[in-house]
Amino acid sequence: MVMPIFLHGNFAHLLYNTAFQVIFGIQFEFAFGAVKIGLIYIISGIGGNLFSSLLSDECSVGTSTCIFGLFGSILGYLLLNWKALSYKNSRRNEMIIFILLIIILNTLSGINQPRIDNWGHFGGLLVGLFMGFILLDPVVTDSMLVNGRDGYFRSTKMRVISLIFLAVYFFGGFWLFYSFRNPQ
Repeated sequence: MVMPIFLHGNFAHLLYNTAFQVIFGIQFEFAFGAVKIGLIYIISGIGGNLFSSLLSDECSVGTSTCIFGLFGSILGYLLLNWKALSYKNSRRNEMIIFILLIIILNTLSGINQPRIDNWGHFGGLLVGLFMGFILLDPVVTDSMLVNGRDGYFRSTKMRVISLIFLAVYFFGGFWLFYSFRNPQ
């Protein structure tokens, strides 16, 4: 579940994934910190590979599961902080549209090219979403504090739900894989 993160099908595949990591990973790391982004990256990669291995017999390699996990975590951050990011220059709408566009284009590419692992991408995205709820801190504005709506309460609730979901996902997924799954 870990080794496929570090392997690539060819040089173009490595170059494509590296470009995404350099363009987006550095920005995410600057905004949220290397440790948080590193955890999201690795756990999303493992979670994406687990999801793929449960639903497909295809051999899959690359960091796409990790990259989709990063995008999922940003989606989680945006959803958790939607109201707090409603100020004029927040660019939240642009970010959502951009991430959804990348997801749609990659999914369509995966439908047309059988060597692209959409199951792994979706699994990484899902795990990244919940990792974002857990690790990325909420934005608390002055108006939220004045009106008594503390973003940390909502964040704590989502963290607990996300931790439970990920524990069930990983425990259940590994149990299913090692108990019942018999890949070809």
